[in-house]
Amino acid sequence: MITCELCKNSVATLKENSHIVPRWMLSTIKQNGRLITVESNKGIKYGVQKDLTSDIVCSNCEKRFALEDGFAADFFRNLKYAEKSKIFSDSGAVVKIEYHSGIAESQLLCFLLGVVLRMDLYQKKIGDASLLGGAFDRITEKYQKGKILKTEIPYLASKHPSLDETIIFPERTRLDRRNAITCMFFGYRFIIVTDRLGMTNWPEIQAWMAEPNLPILITDESEDSLFKGIAHFAKGLPELNRRK
Repeated sequence: MITCELCKNSVATLKENSHIVPRWMLSTIKQNGRLITVESNKGIKYGVQKDLTSDIVCSNCEKRFALEDGFAADFFRNLKYAEKSKIFSDSGAVVKIEYHSGIAESQLLCFLLGVVLRMDLYQKKIGDASLLGGAFDRITEKYQKGKILKTEIPYLASKHPSLDETIIFPERTRLDRRNAITCMFFGYRFIIVTDRLGMTNWPEIQAWMAEPNLPILITDESEDSLFKGIAHFAKGLPELNRRK
């Protein structure tokens, strides 16, 4: 018997060739887009022509991945949860935010963590360093709950229109001196805070996460612009609320 590293159940065999990202994303991206991965021990990014696959989880965990991948199709491809974008200004800065229904937030986080966990298991399978390191067990425990609140695992989202045909596999990053993971799907970039400290000492991000709907900052600039945009958003909340 073999132990599935995700659910810890004993199984006869693992599912063969689990994909890191959903198959439907691959068929879409192969036309004109690109996949980007990173060699974590060297910090080198490079393009790949196909998804990474490996025997990393049992068939039951794979079924859960399939359900979350179906949600991702509704979110990214079909825009099922998309609502109107809003533009507001603060101190001369113009901020554009794309809103998605708040009912999608927990499902989106489950999908993102599922991809991150797949990448972690894949890297360990090929003898590379763990993506999550010491946070793996804690993140897995929360993922297994099936419903995760953004207060438990904070994340920021931005949309980069010029990268709408790009997928970037999960990789390590830092956010305000905290451990985090970043990834991108069709120009939607996510920074997921995996550090135990969370983001409790950053009021602007707390205000951002407190939004009942899912806000995604639209930008094609640097990561610094994401934080500036969030700060302007937080300052403009009273104005924004009056305009809703």
